[in-house]
Amino acid sequence: MKIPKRYYIQISDYRDSYVIPLLIAVATFVYIKLGASLFVPHVCLLEYLFHISCPLCNTTKSLEFLFQGDILKSIQISIVGISFILYMASLAIIKPLNKFHLLKIADNLFLIVLFFNFLIQNLCQ
Repeated sequence: MKIPKRYYIQISDYRDSYVIPLLIAVATFVYIKLGASLFVPHVCLLEYLFHISCPLCNTTKSLEFLFQGDILKSIQISIVGISFILYMASLAIIKPLNKFHLLKIADNLFLIVLFFNFLIQNLCQ
């Protein structure tokens, strides 16, 4: 029996849709709400090798406060938490519209936020 070509789903079928960003955002929410972040050890290669914080350090803690409704505390800990949620939401909106110039702007803005977070965490401590 020959399997039809479209019988199985490939991840590439969803690369241009809003499904992947939404799944990542929902998985992050569930991961934090279930308290799984409490049982995962903190491992950061940059911190271990070079004794500097990476741009994503404290993002999980920031997302925990964000999902508890404490937006100010979330931003004080790390701006990447709220930026991550906004970035995933923008991908979910922009991808189905095929506005690739807006996708490039969203990518660049998120990279700028990561860069400034890296500077803030390492120079202001």
